Amino acid sequence: MSLLRIDEIFNFEKGVLQSSKCVPGEYDFITASADWKTHNEYTHDCEALIFAAAASGSLGRTHYVNGKFISSDLCFIITPKDPKKLPVDLKFYHILFNELKDEIVRNTKAGTSKEAIGLGSFGKYQLPYFDITTQVEIKNRFVDSEEIKSSLSNELDLQVGLVQQLRQQLLQDAVQGKLLKSSPPLEEEYPKGEVVETQPNQEYPQGEVVNNLNNLPHLKTFRKTLRNNLTPAEAKLWTLLKGKQLHGKKFRRQFSVANYILDFYCPEERLAIELDGQGHFEASQAEYDLERDLFLNHCGIKVLRFENKWVWDNPEGLIDEVRGSFGWKNNYPSVLRTAPLKGEQLKHEDKDRLHFEIEQPETGQALLAKIKAEKQKLIVEKKLKKEKELPPIKPEEIPFEIPENWVWCRLGEITDIQRGSSPRPKGDSRYFSKVATEFNWITISDISDYCQDYVLLETREHLTEEGSKHSRYVDVGEFIIAVSGSTTGKCCITGINGFIYDGLAVAKIINKGLISRFLLNYMISLYTKINNSKSGASFPNINTEYLNNLLIPLPPLSEQSRIVQKLDELMQYCNELEASIKESESQNEKLLQQVLREAFSETAGKREKAAI
Repeated sequence: MSLLRIDEIFNFEKGVLQSSKCVPGEYDFITASADWKTHNEYTHDCEALIFAAAASGSLGRTHYVNGKFISSDLCFIITPKDPKKLPVDLKFYHILFNELKDEIVRNTKAGTSKEAIGLGSFGKYQLPYFDITTQVEIKNRFVDSEEIKSSLSNELDLQVGLVQQLRQQLLQDAVQGKLLKSSPPLEEEYPKGEVVETQPNQEYPQGEVVNNLNNLPHLKTFRKTLRNNLTPAEAKLWTLLKGKQLHGKKFRRQFSVANYILDFYCPEERLAIELDGQGHFEASQAEYDLERDLFLNHCGIKVLRFENKWVWDNPEGLIDEVRGSFGWKNNYPSVLRTAPLKGEQLKHEDKDRLHFEIEQPETGQALLAKIKAEKQKLIVEKKLKKEKELPPIKPEEIPFEIPENWVWCRLGEITDIQRGSSPRPKGDSRYFSKVATEFNWITISDISDYCQDYVLLETREHLTEEGSKHSRYVDVGEFIIAVSGSTTGKCCITGINGFIYDGLAVAKIINKGLISRFLLNYMISLYTKINNSKSGASFPNINTEYLNNLLIPLPPLSEQSRIVQKLDELMQYCNELEASIKESESQNEKLLQQVLREAFSETAGKREKAAI
């Protein structure tokens, strides 16, 4: 191999045709862009390389052509200079020019606002020259690798499509109640309001678990279902707990105390482990978790809660926390109740003193009734406006079947939908601030640009205090949706408080009866339907009446939480799949470069040995 100037190996000239003067015809018109055009005349009938010399976005791109063609005046036409003295395989040099593209451009370009490469500087650039046998050998190896790369690219594209389909299917399964394969069967419900029976004179040591609250019969089927459908985080943690791996302590999965089902439980240590997904950070779910943990504390059980990410990011730290809690009863007796309770006392103590009635498993029907009652109360108190009564749901409106303990309702029955408003005129300094303020101004572009995992984290613009008085306030954790323009139906959860413009609406949840993340997942699944429902020629949109009448399946709160948690973990799995595919695509792109580098290196090594 030797280094020779381009003008020693090739002849080159500028093309002649301006793109604006192109007349479509039967001959190739080769430009700097990746796609060729056609023209009604040709200037060359030969094998050549076309090098983009004056198109900033495509500078350095090289095409191979063999036949009748005409070239853009922004390109150089490259042909062999002396085939007898310096034989050239143009397909090999097509590969080489594109491989060295960045280096060639960096060393030959001129200009600032409009970069270009002149004929003189281009001709002086040195390229490696190999004998023709080596050129053909390297070209063939590269072509073989390119076929492999193309095959891999097709497979990776297929995988990306499959992951996207998986995401859609997971959303559909979640909102149809199929993600959790079954709920506690209603026919197996425990009798409503039945008090836990105890022996009349039986004493319960301080903080002792009330054994006849454990693994109640009506939860048997549901507990089995949960064990057979562990979330990815639960399955991972179980591999670290099962088989008495931690100091010989036996842990159980999906153990129940009263109506509460614990993720993992060690009876010997009276220690429960709970894994929390995104849904547990909702206000309503956090309140439910607190009440649950307090009850378990009453029963002498300590609860350790971990975010799911601990299982993946810091499993050793999680296990250390668990080990550190062994023997907690001896070290922290104050956690337990001060007075031991006997059978009759247990039966008649008030709720704060461990009185517990087995409540009927919650249903979507009961939850809907509670929400409606609370909404009516707010209307009577004039905290909400009375709206037009929503029509009953007709059987033909119902799009799919849902579990028996869910219920169909209209979005307007369980939320208060309010459209945003915008200060006028736009840009008025009385209303809009040129610097960041505490009054975040939320528009659809912010949802597009500043959301992470469908949570809005910041805004581009801000209002003045006066401007905020002319807009609609939304709090952290609320569901907002675009109601106008091409992105109608795009939605997110607010991770900040702020003020929404008139192209957005907020669905304010009543009585904490709906986890906003569950609503988000359902509305994401309806995006295409909502977007196609917009009307209006000059300014297509949907109105609040449309949103109020939208059908939504309502599961019990606890199921909403489990669905959100499981869906979040499965979506994280999809994210990891996509990241893995992208990494494979990156490695695939590097494959050809590596093949070429190895070929050059191997050839150079052979030449050195031959010279010795």
